[in-house]
Amino acid sequence: MKFGVSTLALYPSPIEKILDFVENLGMDYCEIINEYPFDDLNYEIFESYSLDVVIHAPISDINIASHNHAMRRASIEEIKSSITLASKINSEKIVIHPGIVPVLGKKFINKIEKYNIDALREIRDHAENLGVKICLENMPNLEECLCKDLNEVYKIVNDLGIYTTLDVGHANTMGLDVEKLKIDDSVIHIHISDNDGSYDTHDALGEGNINFTKLFKKKLKNYSDTITIEIKTKEELLKSIEYLKAKKIL
Repeated sequence: MKFGVSTLALYPSPIEKILDFVENLGMDYCEIINEYPFDDLNYEIFESYSLDVVIHAPISDINIASHNHAMRRASIEEIKSSITLASKINSEKIVIHPGIVPVLGKKFINKIEKYNIDALREIRDHAENLGVKICLENMPNLEECLCKDLNEVYKIVNDLGIYTTLDVGHANTMGLDVEKLKIDDSVIHIHISDNDGSYDTHDALGEGNINFTKLFKKKLKNYSDTITIEIKTKEELLKSIEYLKAKKIL
């Protein structure tokens, strides 16, 4: 397994300070959320570090399933721009969120779902041309979210020939049962954070009710790809790393 840290916990420090910090932690890579203040990155910066990089496409104000054509088009182009960045810095994969159901879109759910699939197909084609792997993330249990059910995500990614980001914290808000958790062959990236199942709080590992020991020992024992610690503060990030070391996972 390769462990990395999301910029979520270290935002909004300058990217150089974040990379220094993550490298000093001994992590394998840094996952960068590619929006302000990390929306206009000089890709030559990364040549000074031994860290690998995973790009997370922007999420604020982005909706690839919007039924406003201009907003949907702009969202798709923003994600395609992140894919181009990923290719320039040799990030082999990029994390993307599915679209969301607009306030006035609930009565047109079939149309919204089609917008989502059509957008993912266009994004996939752009990524394939640049040699980048699209990793679609399962969403938390919020009314407006598409792709909350992990099995739905697996169906979409297998139909489109893309990949999955398994977000364990998101899955927990959907009633995660580690014993029954299915890790599809499409899963090549994982996010870990903790919560009590009621909301996606990105708490430190060990502060919620997710059984990470069982998850790693039973479900991830043969997994060898990337795992991002996606925690909301620096203090909780450090606590999470100590937790993983104490459990002999890291």
